[in-house]
Amino acid sequence: PPNCFGLSEAQWVAFASTTTATLPNTDGLREVHACLRDSAGNISPAGPEYITLDQVAPTPPTALSAGVTTAGTASTGTGGTTIDNGDTTNDPRPRFFYSGAADATSGIASFVVQLSTSSGFGVIEYEGEPFPSDGVLAPADLSDGQWYWRVKVTDNAGREAFSASETFTVDTVPPDAPSILPIKSPLNGDFPVGWLP
Repeated sequence: PPNCFGLSEAQWVAFASTTTATLPNTDGLREVHACLRDSAGNISPAGPEYITLDQVAPTPPTALSAGVTTAGTASTGTGGTTIDNGDTTNDPRPRFFYSGAADATSGIASFVVQLSTSSGFGVIEYEGEPFPSDGVLAPADLSDGQWYWRVKVTDNAGREAFSASETFTVDTVPPDAPSILPIKSPLNGDFPVGWLP
């Protein structure tokens, strides 16, 4: 606690409801105290209050995983079909899982999965927070085409970091049926069959 009674007259300032203080330029927990003096000269200490200085962005997730988990266990992302980076899937609503984020100073405040059809994420088509231990599921079917996804992590100091992005392609349209050519007369008991794409 401060020695409020040992302050010089020059150290006292006029009362205000807010003030600005400069913290030492090293991350970590700081303890803030104040001294109050009334017009009669009575002095009271106030505080402490605590503030954490965090100037470093969090470490983003490094282990990203997309998967079709309808046939497996949704809560763990296992048992279904994994969609690797660059894969094509016919499921327009895959789930997204990730791990590996950390922030040693102020802690992690939030995770957000971002989906875009642009590799530069100029337009975010979907942004959503995960359900507990259940991955992230887009609110509607994704349109056919190439998609990119990444995870944004924010620490309790408001600093953001992004994971590396991964990509996958949604293709729900079956191929055109081939045209079967007429079956020719058997040759040595074999029936040659042909088709056109």
